[in-house]
Amino acid sequence: MKGTLGFFLLLISLQVSAQREVFLGQAFQLSGNLIENGYISGFGNTIVPIDTLIKYSMKYIGTPYRYGGRTEKGFDCSGFVYYVYKKFGIELPPSSRSQVAIGAPVPLDSVKRGDLLFFKGRNLNSTQIGHVAIVVEVSQDSTDVQMIHSTRQGLKLDWLRQQDYYQRRYVTSRRLSHFEAQLAKIDDVPEH
Repeated sequence: MKGTLGFFLLLISLQVSAQREVFLGQAFQLSGNLIENGYISGFGNTIVPIDTLIKYSMKYIGTPYRYGGRTEKGFDCSGFVYYVYKKFGIELPPSSRSQVAIGAPVPLDSVKRGDLLFFKGRNLNSTQIGHVAIVVEVSQDSTDVQMIHSTRQGLKLDWLRQQDYYQRRYVTSRRLSHFEAQLAKIDDVPEH
């Protein structure tokens, strides 16, 4: 009986996993289409223009850095991304290490406004993600991106190619969809 129950639970788990993969595949496709047209989807059938999200994020330039901060009083890098996207109904995990698992990978030369850039932390030898930024502008020839991010100097704008520190630490870019963010909340629940 115990073996049959285990097999039954395994079948259910595989079916749920397969459905999740189909769902994620559809979400990636939807996300790409929305970003391509200058929009990002939020929860509850809201569609937010990327320009609105970027303009909202820029009003916080100069906000001081605060470790673990997720409020207007101070942000760390992932807290800022969390705060901005949550304003538009897209709730992300609170850390850059968790945020990097969300969305579809995008080559750096294909990023669009609203995509996320992920970097190593201070230790170049580490493989762990330690920093995140939002793309706010892409150069005409797609060779550089401007990002908004919270640094030890506070919230600011930087062009990636002008910042050797971040160029050397760049790891990956992600394009978000609200479907993946919602699933991430489910995945962040510890297993028993």
